[in-house]
Formats: sequence, C-alpha cells, structure tokens
Amino acid sequence: MAVALALTAGCSDVQEQEPPGDNTPTVKAVDNARSEARDLSSRLYEWTGIEGRTTEPGPVVSNCESDAHDETLYVMRHPWTIYDTAAETLERGFNNLRDRMEQEDGWELRVDEVENNQDQTPHLLFVNRDLEYAVDVWLTGRNGDNPQLEIWTQSACFRTPDGETRNGS
Repeated sequence: MAVALALTAGCSDVQEQEPPGDNTPTVKAVDNARSEARDLSSRLYEWTGIEGRTTEPGPVVSNCESDAHDETLYVMRHPWTIYDTAAETLERGFNNLRDRMEQEDGWELRVDEVENNQDQTPHLLFVNRDLEYAVDVWLTGRNGDNPQLEIWTQSACFRTPDGETRNGS
C-alpha cells in the first residue's frame, strides 16, 4: 500500500503517514476514487441494518496534507450522517456496523472507545490497507434531541493519472 492511514496524535481525525519502504501513492483517476468512496458508504449504510435519513453531499476531493501544492495528489473524503431516527435505533446501527466490519476481510479495528466529552460519544476507527480507506464512526447526541450516527470515510493519498489533476482537468 502506498500510504498507511493512522490516527493523528491527540484527535480522532484520520491522516496519511508514510510507512517504511515504498511510499509511492497509488495512481487512481478521481472519478474512480469518488465511485469507490460512494460504493463504500453505501455498503456501510447497508451494514448498519437500520433505516434513516442521510445527509446528501457525496464524496469530495481534498489535497494531501503531505504535499498540499501538488495538484496530482489527493484524498477522497465522504463524511455523512444518519439522522431523524431514535437513539436506540442508531445505537443498534452502530453496533451492527462494528460487528459486520470486524467480520469483513481487510478491516482492522484501530479504535473502540468512548470519548471523554459531555455526551460520552462512542467512537470507532476501522482501517483497510487493501482498499486504502479508513472509516470513523461516532454515535452522537444519544441523550439529546438530535441523535446521529456520523460516518466519515477517507482514502489514503492517491495520485492522478498523467494529464489529470485532482480538480479533474
């Protein structure tokens, strides 16, 4: 794998870090990466086993933190949320997702914690080195009026094919 995904020290965001050895980013067209991210998010939604409203924005392209000025390097991010559903249903979806991802080949559970905040937010982080994606999952607002299951996918740093930039031209 070109780039390993790891936790940023001190927070739950996923960022790319160079592993020892070959650290050449995988070459992948932006449209292909966007389609992969969308397909992954659809699978994750299915794996929750629950119904609910979801936020609409699809996958977005961002620069790689390792070299923000190189227009041929990018990461694909897709943050989305299941909402307008009972907290108990969202909690079941959170647990279903954890159980299913632990059974799927390639997904490694890196974080399973309750965050030290007012809501005591459950948080999971899964990494799949073969797919070059990480998935963060939070169960927020369980004790309030707006419970949500937040799911953020992020790819490793990819390189566009010759003649393409992360902006598609």
